[in-house]
Amino acid sequence: IKRGEGKKLFFFLLLYFFLMMSVDMGSGVSMSLFLSFAGSSKLPLIFLMAAILNFCVVIIYMFLTSSRGNKTVFYLLLGFAVAMIFPIRILLSSHPGPASFLLYILSEFIRASIDLHFSVFIAEYFDTMQSKRLFPIIYTGSRIGGMTAGLILTFCAPVIGSQNILFILMLSLVLSCIVIRIISKNFVCQAFDFEEHSRETSEFFKHIKSGFR
Repeated sequence: IKRGEGKKLFFFLLLYFFLMMSVDMGSGVSMSLFLSFAGSSKLPLIFLMAAILNFCVVIIYMFLTSSRGNKTVFYLLLGFAVAMIFPIRILLSSHPGPASFLLYILSEFIRASIDLHFSVFIAEYFDTMQSKRLFPIIYTGSRIGGMTAGLILTFCAPVIGSQNILFILMLSLVLSCIVIRIISKNFVCQAFDFEEHSRETSEFFKHIKSGFR
């Protein structure tokens, strides 16, 4: 780590920590509730739906990034997740079966969108030489976040209930947005070439269209 890089490294590590903690908490809680309320017999259906969703997320993601900056896309993705978790938590009290199904689909959306966008977002703030040195450190945030999520699920779920872990998940996503805000305000972002990205997006959809022919 070179002089002057420590602060930037810390905030990106913190961001990835919150994001991956959210992903692992969402996966753990959603699978637990789905098996409890819907049953293992519905797993093939949910796996099929998750695969279709992942494809749809890529399409939606390409549309978003073709006209908006990476910071805005991150806000939209995380904001949508938070906005959906709260009504699902309320629905779990009255209709646990459908709610657990929706929660699992949402957790897959969170995982897919973060997997897609974090590497794009982080590339705007580091040059090639910095990325080679600092990215391995930043990506250790996934390990720390995963272990923290495991501890939360192990010790908090028996006390407050698996359903209420969703409030911690929402808090983690909100904290991620705050860290993104801090990063965008304190560190220089490389220019984002919308024209070039739009051309790439157009070519992407042309290839998909030709593939279905």
